[in-house]
Amino acid sequence: METTTENIVSINLSRAELRELLLLVLIGNHVRNSTLDSRGMYDPLRHEKIENILSEISRKSGPDFLATDYLKYLELFVDDSFWDELEVRLGRRDFDRTMTEADTLYLESHDGRLPPRAHLLYKKYSEEFEKYGVDRLEINGNAPVVSDLI
Repeated sequence: METTTENIVSINLSRAELRELLLLVLIGNHVRNSTLDSRGMYDPLRHEKIENILSEISRKSGPDFLATDYLKYLELFVDDSFWDELEVRLGRRDFDRTMTEADTLYLESHDGRLPPRAHLLYKKYSEEFEKYGVDRLEINGNAPVVSDLI
């Protein structure tokens, strides 16, 4: 069976729209390709095809788009994700360590959603990180491990 390649869609973009599209493709490819690479599934010929096509169109249509611009967005995203994830994981850990029978009933009757007091734990960490970053975090070798409490 012979496979043919044909253009299915044709779009007209301004220089600014092309730049925005390329920026989104660069960010998406970076995230996807990093994930695939860590799993041994990354194929540059396949996974960078669209990025390469858009980059070539961008180069032909005017001043070169600075591909490094997308890195600042990724850096901000990774930083925000780190703090958000740390806040949630530590808050959830504290919730699990202090879970009461009432909390268990709340989880069961609310499809696994955490009770409002869990959000107070998140807020505690959010305020701590906003003010001190990780300066006051320490490892407590005597702290209970949540999996040991179950």
